[in-house]
Amino acid sequence: MTRLSRTSYPGVSYCHQLWTNADGTILYVDDELDELNGRTPTTRTLVFDVTDLSNPVLINTFTSGYPAVDHNLYVRDGFIFEANYTIGLRVFDANSDPVDPVEVGYFDTHPETNGADFNGLWSVYPYFDGSTVIGSDINRGMFVLDISGILAGLVFDYPGGRPNMISPDGGTSFTLNVSGRNVTHTEDTGLLHYNDGSGWNEVPLTYIGSGEYDVVFPATTCGEVVQYYVSAESDELGRETDPDGAPANSFSALSANGLTELFGDTFETDLGWTVENVDLQDGAWERGVPAGDGDRGDPLSDHDGSGSCYLTDNVAGNSDVDGGPTRLISPTFDLSDGDARVSYALWHSTDESDPMVTEISNNNGANWTVVENRTSSTGGWLVMSWDVSTYIAPTATMKVRFSVSDNPNDSVTESGLDAFTVERTNCGEPNNCLDLVVTNLVAGDKANWDVAGASAGGTVAVVYGLQSGKTVLDDHLDYCATFDIKGVNATRVICVKAADGNGDVHCTKNIPGNFAGVRVFSQAAERDTCPEECMSNLDDQTIQ
Repeated sequence: MTRLSRTSYPGVSYCHQLWTNADGTILYVDDELDELNGRTPTTRTLVFDVTDLSNPVLINTFTSGYPAVDHNLYVRDGFIFEANYTIGLRVFDANSDPVDPVEVGYFDTHPETNGADFNGLWSVYPYFDGSTVIGSDINRGMFVLDISGILAGLVFDYPGGRPNMISPDGGTSFTLNVSGRNVTHTEDTGLLHYNDGSGWNEVPLTYIGSGEYDVVFPATTCGEVVQYYVSAESDELGRETDPDGAPANSFSALSANGLTELFGDTFETDLGWTVENVDLQDGAWERGVPAGDGDRGDPLSDHDGSGSCYLTDNVAGNSDVDGGPTRLISPTFDLSDGDARVSYALWHSTDESDPMVTEISNNNGANWTVVENRTSSTGGWLVMSWDVSTYIAPTATMKVRFSVSDNPNDSVTESGLDAFTVERTNCGEPNNCLDLVVTNLVAGDKANWDVAGASAGGTVAVVYGLQSGKTVLDDHLDYCATFDIKGVNATRVICVKAADGNGDVHCTKNIPGNFAGVRVFSQAAERDTCPEECMSNLDDQTIQ
């Protein structure tokens, strides 16, 4: 027997059991003791990309939202069947999104409690023909369950992904494919339901045929985060929604013509953050490439892929925050011209409810207002975003700080921060002369970048980045255009091509299999159009 690889993960306690999806590219893992040991606040299933068996990559976690212990899981026909002790059988649908499955059914064999202990459903067997599943309960014996209601329903798929940003004027679109799982999709019944702050509305989808719909957003209120979901009907079950449980569960997109970055930091260089320690024995904030192995709840890598981030006690082995707090304080940024949105990726691991406190100041740190007091683990990198005006009046002397403590010193606590940005929503008229459409942005597949509106024969560059911002493309490519993407350089050029006679350019690029869940910004510009800067819209999508 030959070892192909060895991979750890944050908060590892007792890696107990695992199962792959049908094509063997995704691995679902149960850690039986991470809930009991306080490494995660709720039942956690870890999702690994195992396309390359020599380099498995943790790409997500998902949960039922209860503190129960997970034990055994199995995959059948795109459904994950989990025996999770005190919360019984939990069934997740991984057909539409194998990286982030949605819970579609459950049967609680131990209704007395939902706690992290060893009572309730121990294992499950879902491989009989038909809709019968059996489970073994430690306290009550065998259960024979009928899951026909779960196995039948509509499947919603988004081959090109869903947008994170939509035009306030309307017209932003994406493709939806609807099919039936043991039911028949009723054609031309698709609806888009949306709420831009004025209540829920709905518009019909354009039916292309064979289950395919064109989803087009109407005009929405600029600056609002628009909640939305889609629905369609089957002949047997009537109308169903995606996500399930809508409108309580929904997708979201920012209504804007773009974002102007006022401050951004990937932590590759020192941009002026400071650290203050109060009664700290060990575990101060420090900037660098993660050095630990995850055994103490520390991250194995940064969030945005640049390499570095801020971490508490960034050394391997027996290290974490002791005492404190240790406080990480941002440089001053100017919001005298109005409100802005603060975004960042957060990491917090604690086994005793030790806090990570986020605060904001509008008087250069003389006074602080609490944004969040987190006392539970994030279960990985968690992207946060909030508007400054929600908490405090914007001024010219804004600061943000992140404080972590283990006081009294009786637990293991590790935290991290990455991809910090302060952005202002652009609600003015877009100054675009090119139209960029990005489709099939799917991990492990070939994505398409299509540009229209260029001069016939004009040279067009299409670029991408992982953060919005402002960057002039490398001089040797002879572009004076300022892209709305941070960190653009020659290595992030998707293509440089001459437009055809219609002014169109088509580019493709293979997306690595471990990039699912990564947010990507794309934009195009035409050479020799300075000083007007013939730019495209800024495309903002998350790789599926």
